[in-house]
Amino acid sequence: MVAGRKLGVALTWLLLAGCGAAKGVGGKGGGVGGKGGGGAGTSSGPDPASANAQTSYYIATPASLPTCDAAHNTYLAYVVSEKQFYGCDGSSWSVITVTANGTGTGASTTTGTSSGTASATASNAIKASLYCTGNFTAQNGLNLSGLSMYYWSTTNASGDTWASAAISGASFQIGNSNFYAAAQNGAATAAVNFVYDVVAPADGGYWTISVNRNTSVASATYNDADVAGGAVTWTFPPCTVRNY
Repeated sequence: MVAGRKLGVALTWLLLAGCGAAKGVGGKGGGVGGKGGGGAGTSSGPDPASANAQTSYYIATPASLPTCDAAHNTYLAYVVSEKQFYGCDGSSWSVITVTANGTGTGASTTTGTSSGTASATASNAIKASLYCTGNFTAQNGLNLSGLSMYYWSTTNASGDTWASAAISGASFQIGNSNFYAAAQNGAATAAVNFVYDVVAPADGGYWTISVNRNTSVASATYNDADVAGGAVTWTFPPCTVRNY
């Protein structure tokens, strides 16, 4: 059993997740696709699976939570079926609760149920969630076939948004998370940035994945001085939006 957690802990986890950008992958031999060329290169860099991955999850049910161990200590997960945030303390997952009086106190248990006052305030209640995915196609000389994009977010009644995005291959996933207050610059698209260099040389090429909240269309932009024009953008089918 984990002692009562304050709302500040939840926000700290969110901010930590947002700040931990994944390490770029791809060595001198190329990344996924050569510089300005169309063919897939062979990377001599580290295995993407060994790079720093995101420290947060967007999961359908508690049963889908990964094992909570030392490697997942301080990880955060949002469970859609329960509309609850869970935190890993290095040994077990516990619900992070917010009390109705706004103090942020309350006790949680490892069974996924919470004791004390566990109802969220109206301003903290989740009002919408959004999920997007799509496959990359060859564009501007970059052949990223075999890679997919994922983006998911939740927004509360106050307009604050937690967003996470990733790029996945056959055996790896690289991504990051971010938290935007309603009035914060960038909240309208809730962009997520992370380093993953796919064009040689591996010199810090990074991705920006965001969503146009008016059209629900997601876009992924690869930023690298080694590509023509300095950036390449893909757009994907409209996201799935759920309102609560």
